Amino acid sequence: MKSLLPALASTVAGLAIGAAAYRAMKPTDVPVKTMAPAKIERAEVSEATLLPSGDTLEILRDPNLSDRAGRIALWLPHAGLDEVVKLWEHLSASPPIPEPLGKLVLSRWVMLDPQAAMASGKNPNDFSAWEAWASIDPRAAEAAARASGKRMAVWRVLAAISGLDPDYVAKLLEEDLSGANIVLPKLVEGFIAQRRFDKALDSVLRLGGNYNHKLTVLQEWAKEDLEQVLLWGAQNPHHFLKGENDEMVNGITRDKAEKIPEILAKMPTSDIKARVERAYMLELAEKDTAKAIRFAEGVASPLARNSMLGELGRKYAASNPNVAAEILGKMLDHDAPLGEYPVAVFFAEGERGGWHSTDSPACGFAEDLITRMPELAMDAVMAGSGKPAYDHAARQLAEDWMERDRWDFGTWLAGQPVGKLRDELVETFSSSLIHEGEPAYPEALNWASSMGDAGTRDELVDQFLRRWGSDDPDALRVYLAAPGTPEIARSRAKKLAQ
Repeated sequence: MKSLLPALASTVAGLAIGAAAYRAMKPTDVPVKTMAPAKIERAEVSEATLLPSGDTLEILRDPNLSDRAGRIALWLPHAGLDEVVKLWEHLSASPPIPEPLGKLVLSRWVMLDPQAAMASGKNPNDFSAWEAWASIDPRAAEAAARASGKRMAVWRVLAAISGLDPDYVAKLLEEDLSGANIVLPKLVEGFIAQRRFDKALDSVLRLGGNYNHKLTVLQEWAKEDLEQVLLWGAQNPHHFLKGENDEMVNGITRDKAEKIPEILAKMPTSDIKARVERAYMLELAEKDTAKAIRFAEGVASPLARNSMLGELGRKYAASNPNVAAEILGKMLDHDAPLGEYPVAVFFAEGERGGWHSTDSPACGFAEDLITRMPELAMDAVMAGSGKPAYDHAARQLAEDWMERDRWDFGTWLAGQPVGKLRDELVETFSSSLIHEGEPAYPEALNWASSMGDAGTRDELVDQFLRRWGSDDPDALRVYLAAPGTPEIARSRAKKLAQ
């Protein structure tokens, strides 16, 4: 490991010194925003601003030379054409040439003899010299590339010019998109370097950029001005809110969580606001459950609020059932229709849309409750008996539980106090017992006889007695004579027999 340290230090030093030498070789004029003439003119070489190096070409040829990259970088601004060519030939003999050293040598070469530099590449697909020329003299490089008839050379030159004059290159791409896949990444970098993020996004959208281009811009923009990114998203929902951008929204919210409440307060009701609210809620849930629940309850849109509470409920049904039961109660207090909450949905005010539990293969909150915590969930809804939302939820959860495990549900139901809601559940449960392939008439009659409302009880017991008497009168007589048979069943049977 120790043997690698000198080489690493040399490389780092070379990068820093090379950057200074590269700046010294570059002319300071701004590229003209017009198409260059076809005639190739040699770039005017600027005077070197670094002191002459004491090294010679012979010394620099030594591959084991200490700080070689940095020393070559200091030597290049004062090197003549013949020396640069010989150095390039020497470096090319042991490929690959390390960067940024190769670019520095080519940059000096194109300043001295552009045509020769263009012919330096042994690989016809190597356009490094063109790129180096474009960084030194963009006007001449573009003209030469177009005159060469090599479309790839033109695109690579334009890619290099993008860092200097992205507006000029963007205009050219609007006229000819054939090289956009090569030029656009550098164009985006050029606008980002100028901190013109909105222009970068505009170019990505108009010039056929992909998701990665857009994500790069949005992530860089978010580092400087998260609020503007989200406002841009609110104004451009079709470009910002595609499914794959959820990761980006989650990332922005996670990295800038402390700023989200202030930003949300400024945002109008919209899809993007709902997405950010959801991402922020999930971020809170990782650190402060109570705060996440309070935030979800405070969301203005009822549908979005119910969706977020439902998602939190599903999260805690697996890890913290008591919290899931608390969330269930809050949903019902808001009259949320349990089981209809969207699995992943973002609402505009007053609109109902998105993926609902009936549209998605994902299970809903109601199913999670019965699968993971049925007794706790039923106890929670029974505690609000008499309230319409609670009673409706109790019926729904009971039906789900009966379908999943009828006898387990019966064990729980046996422990419930007599009351109107219990009577409803007993009626549903006992009726389900006689609609099996082999009806459980004794159990159904026992349950029906336990109901508190006499009128409903008698009507249901009579119904079961008639059906059993029609199906198997002998078995009914045995049941009525048995010592454990409820008295109400015997008395109703006698009345029916009269």
